[in-house]
Amino acid sequence: MNVAGTVLLFCSVYLIGVWIGRIQAGGSRKALRKNMQWKNRYREHLTEMRLRSTADAFHGLSSAFRESGSRSFDRANREIAATALAETEKEICQPCGGCHLGKMQLQKDTYYLRYLMTAFGKNGRINTDDMPRIFNETCCEMPKYLDELNEELERSQVQIDWKKRFLESREVAALQFQEAENMLLAIASSGEEWEDVTEEWDAAVRRECRKLRLRLGRILVESDHRGHLQIHMILQTGSRRPVPSREIADAVGLALKRRFRVEENGKSMIGREAARVVLMEEPVYGVCLGVARAVGGGGDISGDNYSAMELPEGRYLLCLSDGMGSGAAACEESEAVVELTEQLMESGFSLEGTVKSINSVLLLREGEQCPATLDLHCLNLYTGDLSSRKQGAAATFIKRGEKVTVLESADMPIGWNRNVTGEESVSQLEKETFVVLVTDGVVEALPGTDKEEFLAEILRRVKGGNPQMMAEDILALAVGQEEPRDDMTVLVAAIQSRN
Repeated sequence: MNVAGTVLLFCSVYLIGVWIGRIQAGGSRKALRKNMQWKNRYREHLTEMRLRSTADAFHGLSSAFRESGSRSFDRANREIAATALAETEKEICQPCGGCHLGKMQLQKDTYYLRYLMTAFGKNGRINTDDMPRIFNETCCEMPKYLDELNEELERSQVQIDWKKRFLESREVAALQFQEAENMLLAIASSGEEWEDVTEEWDAAVRRECRKLRLRLGRILVESDHRGHLQIHMILQTGSRRPVPSREIADAVGLALKRRFRVEENGKSMIGREAARVVLMEEPVYGVCLGVARAVGGGGDISGDNYSAMELPEGRYLLCLSDGMGSGAAACEESEAVVELTEQLMESGFSLEGTVKSINSVLLLREGEQCPATLDLHCLNLYTGDLSSRKQGAAATFIKRGEKVTVLESADMPIGWNRNVTGEESVSQLEKETFVVLVTDGVVEALPGTDKEEFLAEILRRVKGGNPQMMAEDILALAVGQEEPRDDMTVLVAAIQSRN
């Protein structure tokens, strides 16, 4: 074989070897990628199982706190009632000795002891109707017996109140455990709500990053059940000039024909060091706010406080609280309610959990009981669903064109008693909808007997427009020509489409 043939054979063998090597390398990369995907999915599965296990533990703690607290409170109440009956028998029945009724073992009757304490807690006194019929028919010292029994129970009132506070504190802890359980379960299930659509959008995103002279490492594009996208990227610049994250969001949005924004608290500038960037699709709706306020009674501090803020996951909070009375004390109470509402809602609490938690905190505070109203609304900016919860608050008005819906509530303010009543209502909002929140001072200052209907009729005639002007007009209508006698606050949220 000549030299040319040898060279040709060597080159052929070399090329075949390279080709085989590439095939093997490609197969190895595919196998490695599949292995990595399996490992990632397995890690996600383990994480989900651990979250659910921790949620079960919180559920057990919540149940244990509630059950043990209720049993402890019931046992303490029965012991107080039994002691009061025994002392009354010792003071009245033994000296009398006129009948055998004093020897009735009422202090060992569990059902009667519970009934006795329920009647005393409800009426503040035990009456003849609360005693056994045979006592009422035969006891010759019934008035004296009842007076002594009521005195014994009144002496125990401090202990009863302390036990109630103790039970309420356990209820607060149980509620926190329950909310922690709900949030962990929500996190564990969050992966099921998103679908990996990286392959569909990968090329377009990489193309835009190259135009901006960015080096794109890993990328993950997810879509929820409504088709809204989230883009997770590892980026760094290929030059010395940093690139604003907002510019990246605009460029990617233009290419994908959608509107994106940078995740809250994300990096504002991308430099030469690799950084994680998350782009979230802009919600369908936006909120424009208008506020008008007046201080009643010639004071300089309003007892009303409000909050309007965007929450994580495309939610928007509207909150209005009216403290009892006016001045600094009322302001302090309503401010505490609003601040707690912001913190709980931002951390992921539900409306129900938020209301119950704040109610328990107010009841457990030292000093005089100071309840406050709570007008709480949470808007989903992607779907337009408005969830509402009202505790002792004035009516809320939802205006869509000439149609006005009135949301009213007969529930007591929070911090009034241990049991919080009321239900959450859900309304479907659309663009060009106005949500009007007012305090009692505004409604009570309106003319006529059906004041809510009067304001609703005024809103029907308003053609919409600027929410700030609408709030000022409503306040001017309520104030009139006189100095306001109560604090007044008007909050108008205009729901607008971003498209």
